[in-house]
Amino acid sequence: MRIPRRLVAEFFGEDAQVRELVAPEGFNGALFVVDAEWGGELVRFLASVSGDSRQELTQQSAMSLARPSRLVFHYERLMSLAFAFAGKPRSALLLGLGGGSMARYVREAWPECALSIVERSEEVIDLARRWFGVAEEVVAEDADDFLRRARGSWDVILVDLYDAAGVVSPSEGFWERAAARLALGGVMAVNWAEFAGNDGGRAEAEKLARILSHTLYITPKGRRDNLIQFASAAPLPDPDAIDAALPGAARLQRPRSTLSRCTIATTWPR
Repeated sequence: MRIPRRLVAEFFGEDAQVRELVAPEGFNGALFVVDAEWGGELVRFLASVSGDSRQELTQQSAMSLARPSRLVFHYERLMSLAFAFAGKPRSALLLGLGGGSMARYVREAWPECALSIVERSEEVIDLARRWFGVAEEVVAEDADDFLRRARGSWDVILVDLYDAAGVVSPSEGFWERAAARLALGGVMAVNWAEFAGNDGGRAEAEKLARILSHTLYITPKGRRDNLIQFASAAPLPDPDAIDAALPGAARLQRPRSTLSRCTIATTWPR
C-alpha cells in the first residue's frame, strides 16, 4: 500500500518526511511514521491511512523530538487528568499503545506509578520501540482478551483503542470487565475521537456511565475534537470546580489553559 504524497503534504506540510510504512494485519489500513514541523518544532507522528477507496488519513500519536514526554495533542492532556482525579495513583493500565505518548508522559510525570501496557498489534509495538522510544514492557494481546484473564486492579485505566477505520468496537461485556479492574477510587478515561454525530460512541459511553456511577465528559468547545469520558465508582470533581480539584504542584501539562477551552458536562455533550 502506498500513501499519496498529496495526503501527507495536506496534513503535515510539503517538507514532511515519511520514515516507515507498515500494514498491520487486521488494522483496516496502513500505519506510517512521519517527521514534520508542527507549532515551531520538529514532531514525529504515528499516522494511519484507511484501506478503503477514501484513503482517510488520521493522526494517531505524536512526539516532540526535543521534548519527548510533552503531550502534543490536546486530548492527551485531557486524558492525563485521570491521574489527578485518582489522587495518588500507584498503578495505571494503558489499553492501546499507539506511539507511546502516554507511556512517555507517565514515565516522566508519575515515576512512582507502575505502568501496564496492552497493545494487540506487534507492528505497532515495533514502531513504538524503534521510532518513539518506548522501552516499557508491552503485553501483545487484544485488550478484551487481556481483561478476561486479568486478576489485578489499577488506579487509572486509559482506553484508547483505534485502528485506521476509527474506534475499535468493544465486545459485549467489555466495559463491565474494564470496570471490574478499577481499584477502589480508581478512574477510567476513554478517548472518543471525533465524537460529533458519533451515535455508536455515545451508546457505548452511556453503557459505561451506567456501570460506573460517576461520569464526566470533557471536550474542546465547538464539537470538532476528541471527547474524553472519565468514569469512576467514586465521586469525580464537580464540572464547575475542576480547577480547585487539581493538585497544587500538578504534574499535569497546562491543565488550566487546556480546560478553559473545553465544555465539561456530566452527560454526553450536545
